Amino acid sequence: MKENSLTNVKMTDNEVTGSIQLDKKKLLCLTIPYSSGWKIYVDGKKTELKKVNYMYSGLFLDKGEHNIRLQYCTPGIKTGLTLSGVGIFILLIIMLAGYFYKNKES
Repeated sequence: MKENSLTNVKMTDNEVTGSIQLDKKKLLCLTIPYSSGWKIYVDGKKTELKKVNYMYSGLFLDKGEHNIRLQYCTPGIKTGLTLSGVGIFILLIIMLAGYFYKNKES
């Protein structure tokens, strides 16, 4: 199992990097739970991340040395932030309209 594994592994909040040397084409199974939020780059090129062993992330690698970089972005976070901003903006407009309507009656 440990015949070929990532070396020089570095982890930050949203990124994992490492390198691997392979003697033939193999499947690299990462013990990182699969999520659509993970983006993987092999030697600087974006690659498709696959679900392996029912829950983990993995990818096929050709023979040779490879630099691996995984980046995570929570799925839907940009949409959620945009919709929250729009909701706050609409709330402010309603509050201002109510304030001006109330002062106009006085």
